[in-house]
Amino acid sequence: NNEKNNENIKLSNMENADKLGVQKISCIKDEFGLITISGQFNNDGIKKDKVSLVVSFLDRKGTILGESIVNLFDIKEFENKRFIGNTLANDMFYTCTIEIK
Repeated sequence: NNEKNNENIKLSNMENADKLGVQKISCIKDEFGLITISGQFNNDGIKKDKVSLVVSFLDRKGTILGESIVNLFDIKEFENKRFIGNTLANDMFYTCTIEIK
């Protein structure tokens, strides 16, 4: 039990620190095969007209099954912008990664 409590404390401390880039990423598949992708983009001190995020869907071996692009528009200096989306999962889906392009 103590190990689990320590992990939760570490995670909550990490979540409270707003690092630049993509944070708080979640890719969860439900029992119907729908993947919900969510996260937050934390901007630096430079206003951006557009930021493109590439979501890669991976199997257990890390092989890319597919990709999707999320575009965030009109991001102000130091703004934190949340995003959420859904897609149908391939049977092989295990996890996803998100990269800034």
